[in-house]
Amino acid sequence: CLLVVDAEEGITRQDAHVAGYAWDAGRAVAIVVNKWDLVEDRGDARAQIEDSIARHLKFIRHSPVVFLSALTGLGVHKLFPIMESLYAAHRARHATSDLNRILKTAWERTPPSVPGRRAPNLFDTTQVGSGPPRFVLFTNLKIEPHFSYLRYLENTLREALGLEGVPIRVMIKARPH
Repeated sequence: CLLVVDAEEGITRQDAHVAGYAWDAGRAVAIVVNKWDLVEDRGDARAQIEDSIARHLKFIRHSPVVFLSALTGLGVHKLFPIMESLYAAHRARHATSDLNRILKTAWERTPPSVPGRRAPNLFDTTQVGSGPPRFVLFTNLKIEPHFSYLRYLENTLREALGLEGVPIRVMIKARPH
């Protein structure tokens, strides 16, 4: 999905609404800042747009941003490589050994906080789908950890696997003892 925003208007409430629909639907998102040719102080405008993305589009703050002008063609050449990269990341499959290494390191560094005496263990991780990438973690947890912990795991995967701009679905499954 290409979320096109007006360089002069910045990020609007409607932009955030549309971005939310795309993200919830499992679509990879690139933010396209159009009408860049009309902006005079590009350094200041870029900082304002990036700040606005961080505040109003937190859930896609890792998405690539392209500054361009559809009218003059300025920066349009940057769009197609980003689209290809997003498509590849959205459809990619990852080896179970890589997933286990990445997530076991993250799990051991910051284990989930769960009630009970038993230490939370991560036994295995596997990718069960793509478009968007979906991962299942087999653990000894009886209940799913807080959504913020799942976000931590998603962000760990995103950074390690180069999935910027791609939604990730992480599911926790209890494995019998």
